Amino acid sequence: MPALKVSCMKFLLVLLSGFFLAANPLFAADILKAIVPAWVDETTLPPVDQKLVPFTENGVYYLLSDEQVRWEGARRFSHMRLALKVLSRAGLEQAATLLRDFDPQSETLTVTRIDILRGPERISLRDKLEAQVFRREEGLESGMIDGTLTAHFEVPDLRVGDVLDVAFLWVRDPVFGGQTFSGYFDHEFSVPLGLARLVLNWPESRPLQIGPSLEGLEMTDKTSAGIRRIELRQTGHEPLDPEEDLPPEHDPWHTVLYSAAKDWADVTSALSSHYDQTSPVPASWMPDVDAIRSQHSDPSQRAFAALRLVQDKVRYVGVEVGKGGFFARDPALVVSQGFGDCKDKAVLLVTVLRALGIEADVALADLDRGYGLDAHIPSPSAFDHMIVRAMLDGQPVWMDPTGSYEGGGISTATTPSYGFALPMTGKSAGQMQPIIPQPGGIDRIATHETILFKDDIAEIDVATDATGAAADWLRWQWETTPRRDMEHDYLDYYEGFYPGIETRAPIVLSDDPVTNRFRIKEFYRIPADALADEDLFTEFPFFASGFGSLLPETSHRPRKAPLYVGPTRERLQQITVRNAPITFTAPDPATVRDPAFQFHYSGESDDEGGMTLRWYLKTTQRTVAPDRVPAYTKARRTFEDAVYWTWDLTPEDPTADSK
Repeated sequence: MPALKVSCMKFLLVLLSGFFLAANPLFAADILKAIVPAWVDETTLPPVDQKLVPFTENGVYYLLSDEQVRWEGARRFSHMRLALKVLSRAGLEQAATLLRDFDPQSETLTVTRIDILRGPERISLRDKLEAQVFRREEGLESGMIDGTLTAHFEVPDLRVGDVLDVAFLWVRDPVFGGQTFSGYFDHEFSVPLGLARLVLNWPESRPLQIGPSLEGLEMTDKTSAGIRRIELRQTGHEPLDPEEDLPPEHDPWHTVLYSAAKDWADVTSALSSHYDQTSPVPASWMPDVDAIRSQHSDPSQRAFAALRLVQDKVRYVGVEVGKGGFFARDPALVVSQGFGDCKDKAVLLVTVLRALGIEADVALADLDRGYGLDAHIPSPSAFDHMIVRAMLDGQPVWMDPTGSYEGGGISTATTPSYGFALPMTGKSAGQMQPIIPQPGGIDRIATHETILFKDDIAEIDVATDATGAAADWLRWQWETTPRRDMEHDYLDYYEGFYPGIETRAPIVLSDDPVTNRFRIKEFYRIPADALADEDLFTEFPFFASGFGSLLPETSHRPRKAPLYVGPTRERLQQITVRNAPITFTAPDPATVRDPAFQFHYSGESDDEGGMTLRWYLKTTQRTVAPDRVPAYTKARRTFEDAVYWTWDLTPEDPTADSK
């Protein structure tokens, strides 16, 4: 749900497969042709490094990725050159189709080079090829319409052994002005690359930050005739193989960022005027606002009623065409149309909250890498989302009006898990703020399962209570998925443990959005023939459902990056067995304490075929530092040994085995 477009100005060479392209061009947008600009510093292509050839993918060896950026007046010029060598037939499929996305509202695209190097011969195709231009709207199904066009070039007569040398120039009119000039330099890839280079041509009189780390890069920084020329380069790049389960904010590619903003206040001063939060509440909504005011005297109740109003009455649709990709629309227009993106909904919510006497402001956030914003170079490209900060009892309460199916109030609602946010106005405007989760809104699920052995069958009743984020998730899941499909999925899950299990009665749902509690009750039967099956009867399972998926598995290999565990989640499971054909001996209790999680298991049995097993798990850290991963791994294996048990239900051999 992007709030701000981020134009990376990168030329990408991608496969045609996996994308929809119409048989004929849909748009006749002009793709210009010109020679390489004089300000571009051309470089010699490096040779193929034979040591790196075994690491190539799809028959292509990348020789050069060279981006050069220049700022002239109010316009940004970005020239991107990419050269690759075709090593095999597969490489022809990869290289011969050129696709490039661009925004026709703010960008012009110019082809400066499409050359084939065949031995000593250089064959220029720039003036011979015409682009087909398509509109794909890849984000349409998720409610995003950005107007981006795709220029498509098909390179003729490309052969194995050829080098394809292509370059494009983008000229962009800035939306917010020079303070928002920013971008990034990718110099780590999953494939070999001979030379990665970035050249920035920037006015000496204006500040420019680069970072956060330049380790492993060659850098030159020279000034001539008032222009500062910064060059970053990396040669002989070996492929990077990132570790699994990385925190979203962790960048294994060591991306270098650059920005003209000197601090976060610089960012907000450039952007805040484009998000008007002073408009009146649209007239058609005044009855709703008046109803909230009359029904609730408590500010927190008013605030969450306003949040539900915006969430429920305005659909999420992002029409990011032209300035719509950057500026919020007037609340009256959003209300009249009944849809809006994160910017539209955030400004609308602030409008309603202020009308109810609640201090509120819009704030910039990032959906994936928000926990790394405090270490990010100040830049508008650090954000892709907009939320709201309301001040209640002097404390910030963060709200995401793009959410749906959310319940609860100030103590039980789900806090957006974005790490940090940047308020645009109000208290601490222009200062990065942490988003502190409300304890009552964390992901909690408690499951109580009863297994009753009755004659020659077994009946299983399951009651699941979800609160906080878990309730929101289940409410959304059951609202958006056909009930028949959901019931089949639940039955299939238990079928994996109890072959032949059947549904005894339909699933019963109960929902209390005020307390944000969602309950699911399931009813199953294991018939006589299934229960009599030797594999099931002698290895009857009792297990903590879904516990293992909350803790990522690890290997014995030393880890260089943090391990991602995820947000705080809490699980409680209890299984009560009645009238089993054996006398149980409950396993010894087990407790595992690790900085990343807490786990406890206990059980008790009686002399009448009864037993109760209890499992409790709570994750307590988002990430595990690399040096702590071995201890985490050891603790996880101890935990894993206690979450799944099987019993032999043969009366003469009442033993328990842990698996």
